[in-house]
Amino acid sequence: SIALVKFASRGDEQFVLVGTVKSLVLSPRSCAGGFIHCYQLAGGPGGEHRLELLHKTAVEDVPGAIVPFQGRVLAGVGKFLRIYELGKKKLLRKCENKHIPNFIVNIHTMGSRIVVSDIQESFHFVRYKRQENQLIIFADDTNPRWLTAACYLDYGTMAGADKFGNICVVRLPQDVTDDVEED
Repeated sequence: SIALVKFASRGDEQFVLVGTVKSLVLSPRSCAGGFIHCYQLAGGPGGEHRLELLHKTAVEDVPGAIVPFQGRVLAGVGKFLRIYELGKKKLLRKCENKHIPNFIVNIHTMGSRIVVSDIQESFHFVRYKRQENQLIIFADDTNPRWLTAACYLDYGTMAGADKFGNICVVRLPQDVTDDVEED
């Protein structure tokens, strides 16, 4: 996994976060540990860009998805959804949700809404509540789908593709709300 991120604490500086894993076995899934490498994207004298390694953060599972989120970063580490902040020696874990069933393969964000794609259990709609510093699942797809790709169609609708060549469109019912509030 890889993402280009701007942290609120560092202004306009850009960082590249790369998820790696050691000794990955796909079936049954296991690994010796993972890392999220943090590189600073620095400009050179001739206008060229270079990457400078700031640090690497050890994680206990595969970092399968990384996306920027409200001046921080959201990472799917195995089945854990986490928010990290940039620290001096490593990424600092600020919040975590442990209720995704299997393995996070994709994360999409829009405002405070987060849609997590699980490798085997389709979509999970999550709301970040800043006041309580919690990631709360408020809806999920009832049909199991082995998702390989996903994208937002609108605020309440996701399109996905599974490993069997099927495509699906999942829409939240009109009566489902994530308690949208102004942050």
